[in-house]
Amino acid sequence: MTDTDLDQEEARLRAEAAAAYETAIKRPTIANRKAHKAAEDALAEFLKARQEPEPTEPVFSGLTKVLEHLQGDNWKIAKTKLYDDTNGGKLRTEPDGTYTLNSVNEYARLHLRKEDGTPGALAAGPSLQEEKIREEVGRIRADRLQREMKLREASGELIKKSDVEMEHAKRIVYLRSDLKNIFRAGAVEIIRTVGGDPQQAPALIAYGVGLIDAALDRYARPIRVGDDD
Repeated sequence: MTDTDLDQEEARLRAEAAAAYETAIKRPTIANRKAHKAAEDALAEFLKARQEPEPTEPVFSGLTKVLEHLQGDNWKIAKTKLYDDTNGGKLRTEPDGTYTLNSVNEYARLHLRKEDGTPGALAAGPSLQEEKIREEVGRIRADRLQREMKLREASGELIKKSDVEMEHAKRIVYLRSDLKNIFRAGAVEIIRTVGGDPQQAPALIAYGVGLIDAALDRYARPIRVGDDD
């Protein structure tokens, strides 16, 4: 495929992923969510497989230049090995007989060691193309996760933390009010039941309301790991 074909394919996959996302947002059914995930996976796989050479990538006119570059970069390589490896297909040769910097670095990473014995894969680290692919895939995964969270929120599977906290605060207010009203309304009957003085109802109410306040304040306080009391 030409670069134009690859661009068109990428545009198509991105459009399909966007359309699947919009459908899943409007109708967050299991089928629509699976279709959205499949579209995102297809786009991620395409980007992972696609390799774009650098437009201004340096090239070496021959193996002599390649050898000078590798030895200058402290790779342990002899002329005979370089020629043998090239004939064996380990170093990719361009149609015009040149060698790109990316191909040379990849050859060193996979097949050579540094002068101190460090394996190429450890010394060179991931290739530039691998880094670009990793970053793009990471971006897609992060975007997919964000979309999944929105879908789950839209379908009612997830509730915002702020909404839960607000609902919890309202319930505390209602519970506090109900408990106080219950105690106020029943104070006289409580006193009579135990044979006490009805004139002391205000004091009993104050005492009971204080107990309720203390209990609810304890209930509403932040919980730390290790609290046992």
